[in-house]
Amino acid sequence: MSITITACSTPGPQNKDYSGLDHKEAFVIMYEATPMDGGAQVTKDALISTVQSLEARAEALGISKPEIRVDGNKRIRVRLADVTDEDEVRRSLGEPAFLTFRSKDGSETADDEYNAIEMTGSDLVKEETELVYNQVNEPMVNVEFKSKDKLAEVTERLLGQPLAIFMDDRLISAPIIQGVLTDGRASISVGGDLEDAKQIRDLISLGALPLKLTEIEN
Repeated sequence: MSITITACSTPGPQNKDYSGLDHKEAFVIMYEATPMDGGAQVTKDALISTVQSLEARAEALGISKPEIRVDGNKRIRVRLADVTDEDEVRRSLGEPAFLTFRSKDGSETADDEYNAIEMTGSDLVKEETELVYNQVNEPMVNVEFKSKDKLAEVTERLLGQPLAIFMDDRLISAPIIQGVLTDGRASISVGGDLEDAKQIRDLISLGALPLKLTEIEN
């Protein structure tokens, strides 16, 4: 599969109404939240941000009217209707999802290893991530980086080389840099595979959870 990075072409969670959710058939998960950093605290704002991230993930799975609420000081309760694959939901909701863009530094021992972190999900303007189609109707993912200079430096240094996209330590794709990008924007081509394009778009858009979640018994 050919995957490339090129210049872009133009192409209140706490108050939602959950009355339509059938609680008798709901799939329920209780999470305990802990900080990503050992010395940090679980704050109210972090819990609310995590609820918002979980709602976005549930909606990306096609789940309508997800009921996700803070429960106490460090717990989050999830109730979802019409879940057909509980394992997929658990995997998609609870993973930390730390997004990184990586290159090789010579210390790798396998072809799919990329040990040098060049940028992270925090370098992206997530609201600008979108699925588009090029002139031959192939799906691509347009992204925008906060720092034009940083993207230009990375793409110039790694021109013609892969810039791998990882979610946590899972390799998502390894697009080849096709040009020096100076305007802060890039297009990720996935060789015409619509599902791969959607996956990359969703992973970039959803980004990392503010808190680490551990599933506990209800």
